[in-house]
Amino acid sequence: MRKGLGAFVLALVAGAACSSPAPEDRPSAGSNARVAQDLANIVATCAEASDTVQVRRRGQPHWERVTVGMTFRERDWVRTGPGSFARIRILDRGFVELRENTTILVDTAITVEGEPIVGEALAGAPPMTIRAADGTEATITAQAWGSSARFRVTPSSDKGIEIAVTGGQATVTTAGTERVLGKGQATDISTNRAGDVVTLLAYPRSLSPGVDARFQFAAERPTTLTWATVPEAARYLVQVSRDTDFRSLVVNKDVTRPTATFVAPADGTYAWRVAARDASGRLGEFGFARRIFFEVEVPRDLLIAPRNDARYGFGDSPPRIVFSWQSAGDATRYKLVVHRASDPNGNPVAEISTDQQQLEVATLGEGAYLWGVYAVRRGSEQPVFIEPRVVTIRKQRVKANTDELWK
Repeated sequence: MRKGLGAFVLALVAGAACSSPAPEDRPSAGSNARVAQDLANIVATCAEASDTVQVRRRGQPHWERVTVGMTFRERDWVRTGPGSFARIRILDRGFVELRENTTILVDTAITVEGEPIVGEALAGAPPMTIRAADGTEATITAQAWGSSARFRVTPSSDKGIEIAVTGGQATVTTAGTERVLGKGQATDISTNRAGDVVTLLAYPRSLSPGVDARFQFAAERPTTLTWATVPEAARYLVQVSRDTDFRSLVVNKDVTRPTATFVAPADGTYAWRVAARDASGRLGEFGFARRIFFEVEVPRDLLIAPRNDARYGFGDSPPRIVFSWQSAGDATRYKLVVHRASDPNGNPVAEISTDQQQLEVATLGEGAYLWGVYAVRRGSEQPVFIEPRVVTIRKQRVKANTDELWK
């Protein structure tokens, strides 16, 4: 029944009350008690479900399809099939995410078997409880203020379980210890204790293909991915997915060198990311995801101006730069995006939508920038460039935009 599936057990206790009906419609005391018990047994609901997500109710032999909003009670099994995803809301506590081929059992704690799972503990909410294979239990509590805490739970044959915080801050408590973990920190749980706090390996910096790279799709043609090495990394986990949330994985493998290849099974948009593992197998943080677009036609660069590596000097106020591009077929709207060259994965310094094919920007201060344009069609964005272009701005004593100032 569970062969080949990662499984974990999850449960919380929630209470509910029933309002009293009018005297003439009042049900029997036994009926009230059954309703109250049924409500009290609801401990989770389905917040998201895609493709094959199923539930097997307690005491039932068959599986049924899960839909958004469906409730789960103690001892219900929930599973996902290949290429499927489910996000389960644990009442009053947080969320857990089921990637493909994962099974969970709603019970009094989370027990992880097989693949790691990720979750989210809500700020100020009651703690979420997990259980190691040796029976050790630990609670995960997000800070009472600010953002929630995202965590990863990984089983281990020799360390019980690892709890790593991938976002926010959380307190991990066992019967004998308490550890406060920030983003990028982890602790191992076993024998009723939490181990020392360790820092995860830094994420590898993606090198190629570049940001939002575009290729013509060709069956069986491999694409090479490369990234910078990470000190102390023994190997790397590479993931390629059909979505930027990495719910529908095409590649999920470990490699020993900072490069890997994959073959896109069809045209469309893909995303890739990499994380480093140390010699003990502990997984570090994933780097920023990069998208790759595989197109049926030969990709064309539709950017017109400024040319790549254009340079502008200015005196009293930033220069007025006109960004322009050619029409992208049936697109009726475009989005100009400008990033600092030193932080291409950070928040853009300019992000402007328009129905025209040019925009004038006069707000870019001194520095180097990367820019590109996206065609917006039916809610999706497609780059109209092969690679982002570089534009550099420098404050000068003389107002000009000539290359003579750069010699």
